[in-house]
Amino acid sequence: MNLTKKHTLPILLAALLTGGSVLPASAQNPPAGASKPTAAQPAAPAAAEQKKVPPDTVVLQIGDEKITAGEFSNFLSAVQADPVTAEDPSFRRQLAEGLIRVRLLAREARKRGLDKVDKTKSLLSLAQDQVLAQAVADQLVTDDALRAKFNEKGLVTARHILISTQANGPDGKPLTEEGARKKANDLRARIEKGEDFAALAKSDSDDPGSKDIGGVYTFPRGQMVKEFEDAAFGLKEGELSQPVKTKFGYHLIQRVPPDLAKLRPQLLNEVAPKKMDELLADLKKNATVNLNPDFFGPAPAPAAAAPAPAATGAPGTTPAPVDKK
Repeated sequence: MNLTKKHTLPILLAALLTGGSVLPASAQNPPAGASKPTAAQPAAPAAAEQKKVPPDTVVLQIGDEKITAGEFSNFLSAVQADPVTAEDPSFRRQLAEGLIRVRLLAREARKRGLDKVDKTKSLLSLAQDQVLAQAVADQLVTDDALRAKFNEKGLVTARHILISTQANGPDGKPLTEEGARKKANDLRARIEKGEDFAALAKSDSDDPGSKDIGGVYTFPRGQMVKEFEDAAFGLKEGELSQPVKTKFGYHLIQRVPPDLAKLRPQLLNEVAPKKMDELLADLKKNATVNLNPDFFGPAPAPAAAAPAPAATGAPGTTPAPVDKK
């Protein structure tokens, strides 16, 4: 079984955002607006800071149904909305509008007795089975497996504070190299004394793409400028760098453990297929599974194994060129 991003829950997310149907193939590729940011490209934070709403506050009413902030947050998690994107009020509103549409139409369908129609019952059963299958996949993949995949992909999570040489200092003039480096060193001393890194990033970092999310990025090699990348990959988890000079200014970089809860939707799609295939192989041993060849046609021939690559210099091959640079 090949578990890809075309899962029931992401399909549901796409359908709610676009007003499309949930199950047809035409809805299986979420539109750009519903796509999740990759680990290498963190989403931009919401433009305006929003007030915190208590979880027991009713935030949505559809007829007699009342949904609290906590329940809506659980719903966002259930449909695998990216945690950063889920904080964007415009995204939440768009999803709520989609939920209203689906709920009202579903109620109308029940009033018309459409939930008793054989075709509808079959689709409901299939949707339920898909959700349950996804629940099994979620349960099979442990945090240890996700962390192993994170390491295998060569990713690193680090947070930083940028002091730009183009930012204005206290006198209203752009900081000099010396001024930016001094400010970075002063901030480093404050962090070493116990001040909160995320709070300092919010108040002092000149990186608009990360300051409101604690300065955090998750990325592979080749994504960032070389000086930043080398410093981040060279740190141990928890270690804080000295000021690192790049073309943007001076950075304070701290390597931190990956937030597996946020990265889970991306990593799950790479870890789950093998786990599911292993489980299915065991399940098939204890279940009677037959396909009528008159109806389904003959089983396809097993794929031929790829030939092993010939050793360099073996007969019939051309030795690989040697880079002498």
